[in-house]
Order: sequence, then C-alpha cells, then structure tokens
Amino acid sequence: MERVNAGYFEEARDIAWLGFVPAGKASSINAVAGLNPQQMATEIGISAMEPPSAIALVRRRCPGIVIAMGRPGEPDPRQPLRPGGAVLWHYDGTRETAALPPPDPDAAGVVTELAAQRSWGPPAVTLHAAARLREVPVKELLSLLVHPPQSPGRTRMSVWERTVQAWCCLGLLHRGETGLLADIVFGVEDWTTEAAVYALVASAWTDPAQRAGVAALVAERFEKAFTAQQTRPVLIASSLAQLACVTPDLSAATRDAARRMLAEDVLPSAQRQPKRTVWDKLRGR
Repeated sequence: MERVNAGYFEEARDIAWLGFVPAGKASSINAVAGLNPQQMATEIGISAMEPPSAIALVRRRCPGIVIAMGRPGEPDPRQPLRPGGAVLWHYDGTRETAALPPPDPDAAGVVTELAAQRSWGPPAVTLHAAARLREVPVKELLSLLVHPPQSPGRTRMSVWERTVQAWCCLGLLHRGETGLLADIVFGVEDWTTEAAVYALVASAWTDPAQRAGVAALVAERFEKAFTAQQTRPVLIASSLAQLACVTPDLSAATRDAARRMLAEDVLPSAQRQPKRTVWDKLRGR
C-alpha cells in the first residue's frame, strides 16, 4: 500500500470522493427534499430521465407519488453499456423497479452500522474499514445497492443512500468481485455506477498492480458519459469527472477533459477540483 503524508488528509477533506461522498444530482430529489410529512408531494414532473436510485428514493420518501418522466433520450440511459452483466434495475417504460429482493435484515444492519459510525475518508481508510463487509454475502450487498436501509439520523437527502452504495461496492471489492463491479460501472446509468467506479478507484490507490486497468476503465466510462452529454442530460457525469480527477495514472487527456467538465459545471466551491489533484502531488507531478 502506498503511504500518504499527513498533509494529504487535510487537503483531501474538501475533495469529492476523497473527503466526502457528494450528493446526487436530480431534480426529483430537489423537488421533495425540503418537504415535511405534512407537505408530502403527490405528483411531480421531470423533463428527462433520472437515475433509478434517485427516483426510487423519491418513491420511498413520498409513497404513492406519481412521477411524470420525460423521454430518455439517446443513448438510452436504461440500457446497459455492456449487455449481459449484473442487472440491478428493470424498466417498464420509464418506471424503474429493483431487480433484486430486499436484503436480509442482518446484512442491512451490518452496513447501516458501518455507514453510521464511520466518517468518510481517504481510499486507504475506507477500504480498510470496509473489510468487515467481506462477511456479507454478495447477493446481500447487491440487494443493498437497490434497497438501501433507512438512515438512522438526519442527513441530506441522497447522501446517506449514496454512502451506503459506496460501502457496499467496497464490500464487493473485498469479496474479490472486481468483474461484478465492472458490470455495474457499465450497467444502466445510475448512482450505483459512481459507487462501483469509486470502489475500483480505491483499489487502484492501494494496489499499484490495479492502476493501469482501473485507469482504462475509468477513462472509458467517463468518455461514454461525456459523449452522451452532447445529446441529453447525464446527471452522473460531473461525479464521474470528480472520480476521474482522483484516479491514479489516468491519461492526461482524460484528466484534462474531466477538469474542463467540472470547470463548466456549477458546483459548490468545496467540490471544485484543484488544478493538481492530491494524487498528482503524491506522485510528484
């Protein structure tokens, strides 16, 4: 494992995916996030398709809500980029349904305890903390990706769910399921895509032998999101760009493209990427 200096921890604190899990981008989330139970939304309209994890969260927050969804656009975000891999979501038109049953309560309890007790940290820290998830069966980790447990406390809507998804993908990494993680990366366009990319990036930070393969995978997924964004909204694109900026040994061309995307995106200052990433500095670039 490559060591990092003490200054890294302070600098990483304000960088997405290194110091915190960024909130999901979705107009559906924005529409209901500030509502109290007495203001429960019953119907919302969305101009374009949004990640199924986001829509499923809205349905859990507002049971019975009617969601009018716009056209998916092309390329179709409901279609996996690599057919034949793991399936997390089914679609009936624009209506999403989890492809897996709810997880075992004991498995959900283990993940809930970890996600609630651990603050987010650098890849080496989160990967070490996730070692306890190697005892959770793969099928339960997959179920938790689409059926995240309820947050035990108050959190910003989407952050808890996305944090749970990231922990579950780190658990899959500990189970040796790198191929399954790649399936999720190239599956339907979703928050789970980001979580799986993060887990593989974490493996690249801690295992030099993984870096070339992970860099190639991250570059391919980012480039597909970049291309799709020319014809329709891609709500996970900026997060993929953030992940690209912290991927070890990523090509300069892809890193520059990711930085340009983030520079053009409207992000809180705490999420803006530095001209040189922490990884650049550690590698002396």
